Amino acid sequence: MDVLHRFDGSVTGDEVKEGKPNPEIFLKAAKQMGISPEYCVVLEDSINGIAGAHAARMHPIMIPDLVPPNAETLAHIYAKCNDLVEAAELIATLCS
Repeated sequence: MDVLHRFDGSVTGDEVKEGKPNPEIFLKAAKQMGISPEYCVVLEDSINGIAGAHAARMHPIMIPDLVPPNAETLAHIYAKCNDLVEAAELIATLCS
């Protein structure tokens, strides 16, 4: 399924020197969009992704996959959602 046309930009793992939990990929994406990191929301399913988004001073929303979040991860998330529909509803309330 081709969904790339729905996004204004993207940054992939092969475009950064350090992988998650390093915040480089998140900071590069924010810079590409011209948005300050503290105004960014990140959807993540991994503990390393949450750590990276938090280190980037962004607002991570966790949608847990196979590994449930530990206490440290829960302390770093803005919110936890059960699925993308719930996350979209949350983001809609943030934008209104």
